Amino acid sequence: MLFGLLGLVVDVGWGYYLKQVAQAAVDSAVLAGVTEAQNNGAVCGTGGVLCQTDTACPATNVTPAQSDFDVACLYASTNGFPSTGSQRVKISAGSGNPPGLGISATYWMTATASQTMGLSFLRVLGVSEGTVAARATAAITSGSGGSCIYVLDPNGSASYNQPGNTTVKSGCGIFVNSTASDAFTVKGTGTVNSSVIDVVGGASLSNNATVSPAPTTGTSSAVDPFADLPAPSYQGCNQSNLHLVSGSYYLQPGVYCGGIQIGSATVNFAPGMYVINGGGLQISSTNAAVNIQSSASSAIGGGSAEQFAGTLYMPSAQLSFAGGTADNMVTMALVVKQLNIVGNSYINADPTGNVTGLNRTTVSLVQ
Repeated sequence: MLFGLLGLVVDVGWGYYLKQVAQAAVDSAVLAGVTEAQNNGAVCGTGGVLCQTDTACPATNVTPAQSDFDVACLYASTNGFPSTGSQRVKISAGSGNPPGLGISATYWMTATASQTMGLSFLRVLGVSEGTVAARATAAITSGSGGSCIYVLDPNGSASYNQPGNTTVKSGCGIFVNSTASDAFTVKGTGTVNSSVIDVVGGASLSNNATVSPAPTTGTSSAVDPFADLPAPSYQGCNQSNLHLVSGSYYLQPGVYCGGIQIGSATVNFAPGMYVINGGGLQISSTNAAVNIQSSASSAIGGGSAEQFAGTLYMPSAQLSFAGGTADNMVTMALVVKQLNIVGNSYINADPTGNVTGLNRTTVSLVQ
């Protein structure tokens, strides 16, 4: 009994460690391999981009690499899993969508790693060896997937929440990531018209709600389309606690500590990167109402003179939103944790991705 307990601690612990090493190796392998494929056009049979199944990595890596498979094998080896001895790494890849994952992709690669490990204390129980294995898949995907409204909360109730007497018209899709039964909620006489509505969980629609097309529920989860973008680096403060009550101003890019508050002033922002370190951005005027905070809740709203373009990226925040009119639609993407519709909203599609950045292709782990 004592040796059996020691086996559970020592042998199983060692197996868990090897499993973590294997997982890190295949994760790095497929990310490197698919990135290599993307850099060379991601077309099977050209530029060293391969499409084939279960190809074992060689015992000696090919250097310099001649294909994306060579790159993947090299990264697996560098990260602790050379395909020698008791360790084996296999690579497969193809064009189109990865089998069985329910996502849209142009090219994918899967790596599997396995290792036979000898056991020590568990031998007294008649078990002399075991096998650890890991698997990973990376793919080249379009960031938008046809959607421009992403609600990323994984399990929140009414993550997309729209009350009655409001209208949402979107030239692109709505995606709700929550698994809750009421993840997509439209109350009262709310109206939604979108190109597609995909919901991981369920939809809760009042009897008087008008939703077109009908939500597709039970869909697969989607990847945050901007998860791979690095946060900007910055240091110091160019301005602190900026309050612009009235008058005209021309602001320059920089670091604004303590936030920017704008009343009835006319403010022009020169092109560039603005880092707001604390305090957020607050605009209160007759034409617009904007309250963007770094914490839990932000709000965007305005009248017929409102003009927005670009992407609001708040993957860990709740956004209350109203934007655009039927005659003055806004070209925007919303990528938020939770979304409350607080007024009529009219959103244009951005088919090129030049405004929202959503149609760019990205390399990411999908399994």
